[in-house]
Amino acid sequence: MRHLPGRPDDQAIVRSMTNLAHELGYRVTAEGVEDLDTLNLLRAFGCDDAQGYHIGRPMPAAAFLACLTEQSNAPSPAVPP
Repeated sequence: MRHLPGRPDDQAIVRSMTNLAHELGYRVTAEGVEDLDTLNLLRAFGCDDAQGYHIGRPMPAAAFLACLTEQSNAPSPAVPP
């Protein structure tokens, strides 16, 4: 995914692979997402999930569990009417 925003040919490949996977009934997970521009492009292409340093750095299992606990205890965001 590195440099995806500046490479139109790579964008065409990722967009095409995402469309093909969806046509076959698969969900698409992008790996190696390192910046917001790349994440936004992947969202625009219909990517279902993403992982990488932009979303979260590797961490010990105990820290990950603490993060999950913290998120599950956080109030839900307000939903506009």
